[in-house]
Amino acid sequence: MMRTARFVAVLVLIWAASVQAADERARAALLLSRATYGARPGDLDAVLRLGVDRWLAAQLHPERIDDRVLESKLERFTLLDRSTSELMAAYPRPSAEERLALQKQRESMAEGNAPPRRRDRGEGPGRVLMELSQAKLLRAVYSERQLQEVMTDFWFNHFNVYARKNRNTLLALPSYERDAIRPHVLGKFEDLLLATAQHPAMLLYLDNWANTKEGFDPRAMFKGRRAGRQPRGGQEPRRFGINENYARELMELHTLGVNSGYTQDDVVAVARAFTGWSVVAPRLVEVRARMVSRLRTRRIPKSVTALPEEGKFYFNAVAHDEDPKVILGARLEAGGLEDGRQVVHMLATHPATARFISSKIAQRFVSDSPSDDLVGEMTRTFQSSGGDIREVLSALFRSERFLLEGRRADKVRTPLELVVGSVRASSAAVEGPGLERALFDLGMPLYLCQPPTGYDEEASTWLTAGSVLTRIRFAGELAAGRIRGVGTLVAPGDIDQWMAAVVPSGKEAMTADEAKVLEEAMGDFTTSASDGTKRMALVLASPAFQRQ
Repeated sequence: MMRTARFVAVLVLIWAASVQAADERARAALLLSRATYGARPGDLDAVLRLGVDRWLAAQLHPERIDDRVLESKLERFTLLDRSTSELMAAYPRPSAEERLALQKQRESMAEGNAPPRRRDRGEGPGRVLMELSQAKLLRAVYSERQLQEVMTDFWFNHFNVYARKNRNTLLALPSYERDAIRPHVLGKFEDLLLATAQHPAMLLYLDNWANTKEGFDPRAMFKGRRAGRQPRGGQEPRRFGINENYARELMELHTLGVNSGYTQDDVVAVARAFTGWSVVAPRLVEVRARMVSRLRTRRIPKSVTALPEEGKFYFNAVAHDEDPKVILGARLEAGGLEDGRQVVHMLATHPATARFISSKIAQRFVSDSPSDDLVGEMTRTFQSSGGDIREVLSALFRSERFLLEGRRADKVRTPLELVVGSVRASSAAVEGPGLERALFDLGMPLYLCQPPTGYDEEASTWLTAGSVLTRIRFAGELAAGRIRGVGTLVAPGDIDQWMAAVVPSGKEAMTADEAKVLEEAMGDFTTSASDGTKRMALVLASPAFQRQ
């Protein structure tokens, strides 16, 4: 009897250990699928050898991870470390004559009377966007600090800025991602919110640079003229006033979320709090230069002499609305620049913000429709930690619900995740810009999402009939070595073992009919490929690989 009981106890221990090991492997695979841009061959075994918790702890503290391989690949980019002021000096605002010529060229093209303009080959401001895009892809493919890169993309998308809003917005983007987004992706949400609120890229994109008190005369800061005073000659000056664009998106998209209880009166009050938050634009610098050349220094107003460099944030005190403001039932008492900062603190620490941000993070890493229980866990951590993003992510990834809900969710890779994940899974070398074109074809060009909502996360957005075919053909082009700047694939010795390592759900059988349909959809891309490479392409095009 004793021997039987002892035997049963041993069996229970063996069974429990095997279940725990299976859960550990499933958790490691899910983390590699969701917290990185996709597993490379050998990544799953490496995480299991290190231990899932130790791997996760390192990813949550990226400064501890050696990333010299990536850093060496980024050395060729010469613009990404420059300030906005330096970029504006390198690519000055076109003259009136040049702007007129460009306008005539656009009109002629619209009428079909001129050949299309040549694409910017890297000599103009377009080179900034080219370097930004290529560097982002290299970081996603090669960085060992994968969670940091995923979160940088997540927060840029959350605080989206459209690169082609205008020239100034484009030239401010390297600093925006480098100085406002990247340092705070795992820090305090309030610090991140303030950094984006004060950055010229955001102020330009959502027009807060033009947000002033009602009836503001912009010449007042140059001539010491009180707003409303009639200039010589009786000509009525152009008046400025409240611009609600940033205030509305700040509440709806950046913090509280839609239907969270704020009113139109709150939007107007927030806009008034941010009046005077502006940017030193090229035209402002030109006016200052003319004043310096024509007037003695002591006659130039301090508001002009104290301006920072072109392209930098500045608070225009004479444009700020100093009247009392009430937002979400609270009265602002700070005044001046502190009005906006007080609003940032109010919104960053609001309970609705804690839930909205937690929900968006859960949607990115777990499911298009995360459970209220999981979001609730994360919301409580957000509030108790003072909006510490690292703590919220730690609570998410260590929650039992992460594994349970994440494995059940039919979560689809976005085009960026698919393109980078395919390259990482196939170990293809990336040296050129071909992946940018693939993302354009798949409907997700980098830094070119026009609405402030950013790119969508939900599967329904990315799985239209046309996009599915484009995804399949991308796999064929990659296998055939037809993507410029991406190396030819080399088939692994054991294709089944490779598939089990890089497909998020592990090795999944593919019927002969499914393989035939995929091969036909790829067209002639894989006709010259080896059998091994062709099988790799089929895996990358399969529904199993399209899911996270």
